[in-house]
Amino acid sequence: MIMGKVATGFPHKNAVSTPNQVAIARGVEKGVRSWLKTFVLMGQGVGVVGSGVASGLYVVPYNLGLMEAGLRSGGIGGALLSDLTLSLTSGVSGVYGLSGVSSVVGSGSFTGSGQGMGEESILYVSIKNGLVSEGIVGSFDLGRGITKGVINLMRSGIVKQGLIKGAVGPSPSSGLVTLNIGV
Repeated sequence: MIMGKVATGFPHKNAVSTPNQVAIARGVEKGVRSWLKTFVLMGQGVGVVGSGVASGLYVVPYNLGLMEAGLRSGGIGGALLSDLTLSLTSGVSGVYGLSGVSSVVGSGSFTGSGQGMGEESILYVSIKNGLVSEGIVGSFDLGRGITKGVINLMRSGIVKQGLIKGAVGPSPSSGLVTLNIGV
């Protein structure tokens, strides 16, 4: 989902040279993809009692304000702030696939949001490692700002088209559904 999107979001002007744009983009993409593998979302299922397989979409909005606020809070400013706001918002926003299991709802639907989800410290380490792997060293403040911007945006997402299909019983049920984002 995210591969290649951060790089295409750079405005190719201002604060970051083209070679560094590519390296930053690759590093951030590696870090975010690694982190998304640990991102667990808890949805609220409702339907008929049983157990089933859950699938749906996680929609992360294109919100420059949320990304900029996160970057600023991480100490990024000036022309770099503008470049990163555009490229990261373009790269992270979008539609992600969700999959998981429900042990209490066998057939029905689920809803949810990313509010409070995702471990920020894991995202920070993942982004820092991604940047270093691309030769962007000494970038700890850059990594902190990017982490705050990305987590702001990811946590603003909502579940769409959440469906549960599986074995059912005779009575209504509701409960938590554990979901992962496909990367």
